[in-house]
Formats: sequence, structure tokens, C-alpha cells
Amino acid sequence: MKEFDRDLSKEFLLETFSYNPDTGILYWKRGNGRNVKPGDAVTYTGVTGHLKVRVDGKLRMVHRVIWIMMKGPIPEGFEIDHKNTIRRDNKWKNLRLATRRQNLQNSNLRSNNKTGYKGVCFEVTRGKFLASIKVDGKQRKLGRFSSAEEAHAAYCKAAKQYFGEFARVC
Repeated sequence: MKEFDRDLSKEFLLETFSYNPDTGILYWKRGNGRNVKPGDAVTYTGVTGHLKVRVDGKLRMVHRVIWIMMKGPIPEGFEIDHKNTIRRDNKWKNLRLATRRQNLQNSNLRSNNKTGYKGVCFEVTRGKFLASIKVDGKQRKLGRFSSAEEAHAAYCKAAKQYFGEFARVC
């Protein structure tokens, strides 16, 4: 568990919040004396797109609060991954334990990608599409192809081989 969440107990969170696993919505059970009333949904979105809530004076990520409520402490070395990569979607079926590496593997297409396919870039000097994948911190070239679709197919095959259920192929 991240150092930041060590002070959160399942019991305290269950006294403070209720959670609907089908909708992913976290509700306050009691007011905070200012602007929160019992039954209010937690709706604050941080700059990263994750829902956040202030608990004991600290801003916490809602998906982590939910995990602790449902399962207890998050094991050392693990994070909570949103399977569908939608950071506000905290339905229970969408949350899972992941290592940092697994969480990064389950990422969407980067905004600066010009081909429209994850794991594919165009090599102007060769006039080919290069498929590559990063595994254990090392970039591996998968081959050069005539089309972006062929290169992407090679990436998808490798991603499933190396990353299993955490492979995100866009």
C-alpha cells in the first residue's frame, strides 16, 4: 500500500462511506460539517481525471478508498488499475490489483501517436511501419511492415504474449 494510504482502515472507511459496486459511486454516510451532507456522492475530479475525496485532511483517490473498503489494505507493490482505462469508472468489475508495470501496459494510445495504432510508428527513411513493444524496460522491434494495420497486428500478438490480460490494444 502506498505510504499515503497506510492510515486508512477498512472499518473507518465503512463508517464514513457507502459504495455501490454496480454504479461505482461512493457516497458519504455522514456530513463533514461544511458542505457535505449524508447521501451526497463523491464527485470531485482531480487534474489526472481520477475521482478524489478528502479524508482526514488528505486528498485520496476514490478507487483506492473503494479497494480498501471492499478488500482491505492494498498490498505493497500494487496499484489499483481501471481495466477499461476510464479513470472515473469505479465500478467494482472495472477495478483490479496491478503492479506499476501492468498498470502502465494497460494504457491507451498516446496523444502524440501519428499512425493511430499503439506500438506502431512510420519510419520515413525506410518508408515502412515499424512495430515495437517495450518489455522489462527494453524496446523490442517486432518488424517493419508495408501497412500500419500489419504492424499493429504484430504489436497486438506480442502484447497478448507478454502482458496477458493487461495488454491494451487500441
